Formats: sequence, C-alpha cells, structure tokens
Amino acid sequence: MGRGSSRDNGDRVKTKIYFCLPIVIFFLLTFVFKNPTILRIIIGYSLTGICLLIGIFLLIKGQIKNRWPFILHILICAVSALAFLLIIDISSWIIAFILLFCFIISLLFYNFYQLFNKPRLYKPFRIEKINIWLNFVLSYWVCSVFGFLVDSSLSYLLLSLFFFWLSVYPFLIFQPNRIPWLKLLIPVLVSVEIYICLNFSPLGIFVNALITSLVFTLVSSYLNLSKVEIQS
Repeated sequence: MGRGSSRDNGDRVKTKIYFCLPIVIFFLLTFVFKNPTILRIIIGYSLTGICLLIGIFLLIKGQIKNRWPFILHILICAVSALAFLLIIDISSWIIAFILLFCFIISLLFYNFYQLFNKPRLYKPFRIEKINIWLNFVLSYWVCSVFGFLVDSSLSYLLLSLFFFWLSVYPFLIFQPNRIPWLKLLIPVLVSVEIYICLNFSPLGIFVNALITSLVFTLVSSYLNLSKVEIQS
C-alpha cells in the first residue's frame, strides 16, 4: 500500500513538473526577447537548457540505451527552435513562436511520459501522428536557419543528416530492426536537391524553407510515417 501511494505521488510530481517546465520556458524566452541583448540571450538560453535537461533526466530514469531516440528528438527540436528564434525580427511573431515551441515541448514530454509510465493511457500511433506535422515544423525551422546563416557544402551535408534523422526516427522508437535504409534516402535526397535549387531563386529564405519542408513532409509521410509495412 505504501509503495503504491508513493509511486502515485511520484507520478503526480512528474506530471506537475512536465506541466510547469514549458510555462517556465515561455516566461524565460519572453523576458529575453522583450528587450534582447547578448547577455540576456546567453542567460535565457542556458536556463532553458537546464529546464529541458531536468525534464529529460526524469524521462530517462536510467534507461538511456532504450530511450535515447526520444531524448535526441527533444534536443533537436529545442536547438532548431532556439536557432530559428534568433532570426525572427517581428515582435508579434516572436511571441507566437515561443508559444508554439512551448506547446510542442509540452506535447512531446506528455506523450513520451505516457508511453513510458502509463502505457494504458497512451493512444496508439499518437507519436506517429504528431511526427507528421512536427516534421514539417522542424524542417521549416532548420531550412530557414541554414538559409539565413550558411550557404556551403557543409550546410547541405548537415541538412541531409537532419532530414535523414527525421525519416529514421519513427523506426528507431518502434521498429529498430526493420529499417528500410535505402528508401529513407528518397525524401532526404529529393528535399536537399529542391532546397539547393531554390537557393538560386528570388523567393527568399522563408519561402524556400516552406516549399522544401512541404515536399519533405509529403514524401516522408508517404514512405515511413503511416504505419504501413515497408519492405526494404
């Protein structure tokens, strides 16, 4: 009886922490970008990283070997979001973006927590469905940042690795022994090729990122996010 109650209390504490962390991150980032300076950005990003690490530490529970894809996905989401935040120059969009980022972080933590700790409450294919639109959002952030900051062969290589991670991630968390490696290269190569070609157009980095992320999401969703068995 005592063990059961203590476990329930621990679950409630974790639920409250995962609810509070995105709120803390929202106020931190809002404070930073209300009047951004280099010092504020360094302090705000550092504290945001600490908040995320607290949530990740509670999520791992000594099982990093089995849960590392979830942890890496959260970190990739956070890094791409915080980098994208630096290139937005319209204050109203900054607040909207911070809200979106905090919502995504809370959604990821909530669903991962349910999957690990309360599997009976976890809705089947919930993470796969989230990945379909989350891949679009993440790829848009990353393509925008690369278009704004770098334009080199290294940036295309990093972008290819990023797209490949988004494609292989659903298999790592549910079907690690049945990964169609060659087919997963299709959305990567198509998306990077389109991104390179669009760089020669006058559309602008944000439009280029939008087109690239749409193409990648459509192709990758068809190939590996639909839970249809793919033969390698």
